[in-house]
Amino acid sequence: MNKLYVLDTNVLLKNGKLFEEERFNDGEVYVPIVVIAELDHIKSEKREGNSNLKFKARTASHQIEKGLNSGSIKLLKSNSDNKDESFNTYEVMDDLIISSALSLKNDSNEVIVVSNDLNVRLKAKGVDLITEEYATNNLNMGISDMYSGVLETEIAKVHIDYFYKKGFIRWEDVTDKKPYPN
Repeated sequence: MNKLYVLDTNVLLKNGKLFEEERFNDGEVYVPIVVIAELDHIKSEKREGNSNLKFKARTASHQIEKGLNSGSIKLLKSNSDNKDESFNTYEVMDDLIISSALSLKNDSNEVIVVSNDLNVRLKAKGVDLITEEYATNNLNMGISDMYSGVLETEIAKVHIDYFYKKGFIRWEDVTDKKPYPN
């Protein structure tokens, strides 16, 4: 029987180096397209105070891209055609993730929904899917890997003088460091 792992958004946010682990080597890994939509929403959210979460969402998106390029993960289309009576609405991302996982289920596949969200796991169990909580005993993302919220660089006096004279300065003119996009 083939093991097919379907990952929830919170699993990707928890570990930015998830696909470098050997945890899912015994099966195929799927990321529902709605998970990418959730990551994109997190990255573009306008609220203050969630810079680390935005950083984790960007990291997860890059990890998905690397996984797709290497063939270690596959994207999974949403399957709102397979509406199960167990779900109240298919506008809830969790329900779309579960519905996507259901589309993989057949006699030769063991579909496993991996989520840290208890309600997702309960809903998935309710439609006869296997669930796992993603837990890690080690901190794979060190302090240096986390978004600090600040990027420091030294700027020459000539650039500071230009700033005071013109009222602006181009980032590319003062440093080679790449800022994280908002």
